Amino acid sequence: MKKTLLVLLAVLILLFAVGCGDTSSGQEGSSMQTSNIFENGCYYLADFENYDQITQITYKNSFGKIACSDQHVTHGQKSLRAEIFGYEIQWGRFARPYMSIPTGSAYFQKRDFSDCSCFELDIYSEMPYDVVITFTAGNIERNLTVSPGANTLEVLIADPDAVKDISEFRITFDRGEEHDVKQVYYLDSFRARKEVQQ
Repeated sequence: MKKTLLVLLAVLILLFAVGCGDTSSGQEGSSMQTSNIFENGCYYLADFENYDQITQITYKNSFGKIACSDQHVTHGQKSLRAEIFGYEIQWGRFARPYMSIPTGSAYFQKRDFSDCSCFELDIYSEMPYDVVITFTAGNIERNLTVSPGANTLEVLIADPDAVKDISEFRITFDRGEEHDVKQVYYLDSFRARKEVQQ
């Protein structure tokens, strides 16, 4: 009986070791664009083209529903449809739903943005009135007004030293219960515009 248990345990350990082996060899490349897309004077940090790209982003505080969409696309073939939830009863009065876009993901690797003049994000709002979202990059934090319909949000980089080592970008929304209507946004083309040398 002991021998049978030992053999069974050895087989399970072997299967576990094989299952936990390195799976990085070429797995990501087929469904994900190569990193550091640079077009039209911009680094594209996120353009939400497929499921692999949108899962590189972290969604926190009962963020809501996310999906690739064919609507309100400004770059490539897809945008990100985000229906925002975020419940006070679950996360507390001061916790707001946010998305965290890393600068060291399989999709994009760049931490030093001192060569850029601004960050830009295209966002289409289905809200019938203006809402405010918060953009954070390192020590930079800006409240940005999103109007109904199409918007291009811009955050100027006043101090290049402040963006020399950025590990993530955060885009923070209101909790859904703060509004009488469903919060739905389409995000696309999050980019850093390269400084034009005179």
